[in-house]
Amino acid sequence: MCTITRGKEGTIALVRRHDADHSHALWQVVWEKGDYVHSKDFGLYFSDALTFYDKIKGKRKGVTLRCKNVSFEPPLKYADHVPLYKMKRVRGLKKKVQVGWKVKYPLTYTVRMMLVNRRGLWWCPYCIKFRRFELHKWSEIEGIRMDQPAYRCPTCEISNYDGSVKRFNPIAAVLEMKLRRRRRKKRGRR
Repeated sequence: MCTITRGKEGTIALVRRHDADHSHALWQVVWEKGDYVHSKDFGLYFSDALTFYDKIKGKRKGVTLRCKNVSFEPPLKYADHVPLYKMKRVRGLKKKVQVGWKVKYPLTYTVRMMLVNRRGLWWCPYCIKFRRFELHKWSEIEGIRMDQPAYRCPTCEISNYDGSVKRFNPIAAVLEMKLRRRRRKKRGRR
């Protein structure tokens, strides 16, 4: 896994996690102009995409640097944490005292991400940002209209049925079950 980190000056750096090789990541810059969404593909060239992103960031509305085929984790502060204990002597007896929190490995995102999800923000693993996913009553895939409701990212149009979205947003799995149950009720009895 990799993460995109933002520095104090607003710069972005690609940081490797868990020794994963993401040399096959395809990069794209997306921005809004009027009522249309424009995009420019950069293929495997992250540095070119980052340069172009920095160049038009202040000039255009809704500029996003996104990866088209690789998902990225949320920041570590949203991962599940477990209490960190230390043994201390109190009046001659050893006692276990909580001194802080540490990140739980293997990485899971349930408790802290559920709190963020309930506020309406979902982690988009391809835009590498928190977004407000929008409910779409139907979707179109390769010219075929599907009457399956889905929550979608407003920028990259990824739905809550994507495996990476479900992995990082625990509420997506819950909503998938509710949406499927609603679809079954509409069919009626046979």
